[in-house]
Amino acid sequence: MNFQLLENFMNSLSTSFHIPGASIRVWHRHKEVFSHTVGVRDIFTGEPMVGNEIVDVYSATKPVTAVACMQLIEKGILGINDPAYRYFPSLKTMYIKDANGELKPAKNTITIGHLLSMTSGFSYDIKNPKVQELIEQSGGKAGTVEIMEAMVCTHLLHEPGEHWNYNIGLDVIAAIVEKVSGMPFDQYVKENIFLPLGMNNSYFYDSEAPADRKVYCYDLKPEGLVRREKHSFRLTESFISGGASLSTCADDYIRFTDALANGGVGVTGARILQPSTIDLMRLNRLTPAQRKEIPWAQCNGYGYGLGVRTMVDPAEAGALCPVGEFGWDGLKGAYLLIDPEHELSLFYIEQTGLNKEYLHPRLRNLLYTCFFWED
Repeated sequence: MNFQLLENFMNSLSTSFHIPGASIRVWHRHKEVFSHTVGVRDIFTGEPMVGNEIVDVYSATKPVTAVACMQLIEKGILGINDPAYRYFPSLKTMYIKDANGELKPAKNTITIGHLLSMTSGFSYDIKNPKVQELIEQSGGKAGTVEIMEAMVCTHLLHEPGEHWNYNIGLDVIAAIVEKVSGMPFDQYVKENIFLPLGMNNSYFYDSEAPADRKVYCYDLKPEGLVRREKHSFRLTESFISGGASLSTCADDYIRFTDALANGGVGVTGARILQPSTIDLMRLNRLTPAQRKEIPWAQCNGYGYGLGVRTMVDPAEAGALCPVGEFGWDGLKGAYLLIDPEHELSLFYIEQTGLNKEYLHPRLRNLLYTCFFWED
């Protein structure tokens, strides 16, 4: 192994790609083999990144939520083919708006598998009128299950199972985990994933994070990068988004990816999943036509499993990774890569999400170039 090329690429982020600051970790068989941090944590003060910053990772929350669900599937509490209405009765009769704008009953039943694989037919509308009404009526205190009960009261975009589109499926899964476990979703994750893996610096909406370690994310506006003051998925003070609420640091999240790269066992020796369950998660569930519905260039060559992208065609992707490498990313640039074949994992964190279609494939390929480099 020789990670000089990856280090050089990280050092170019600020000048070449306008990324204020970033941090990366690479682990192999429970050991750190590469760590590097560059840039600044605050573009207005110029304070440097040191590597332990707590950042909102947005959709990098989804694999954590998927693992929570898979734990309950392992225990026989949930089933992938269970109808979702077993846990949300309002999902029993769903409607689809046709080309004429008329609502017609859906023929297929939404399952747990549809929610996990982004094929349920839901949209990503987190501000539908019923949700806004509930937020107002509750004085901004409605919880995860209440919010999702309101959010699913909408029509579907397509028949469940027929198409892939990015949607609220993992948020619904978080509410189901809360219902069947009898624990608030954030507490369930803390007790069954974070604490066993030694992830002591991972939070939901950074509410409990040390103030001096929190880092703002930035939006690109015509006038340049602008600080994002409010988390767009924090709908109430009690709602936990299973799709976008995690705040964490590089040293914590790499423990999660490392466990999934090593048969479900973390660096602490704790097991969070069985190897066969991880294999099921990363098994592509999409048809060739559905794979083309994934709209982002950084996902070329990938299918989608249960809460994660999964590599199915390295030739299409121009990828140096093997079939079955899996992971996901986040709105503001967080990126995770998990490779059980080589017991290898990577986690990258930053604050803007700029140029993901360019950066993420290069991080992936540089990882494998460096990993197999013979001095």
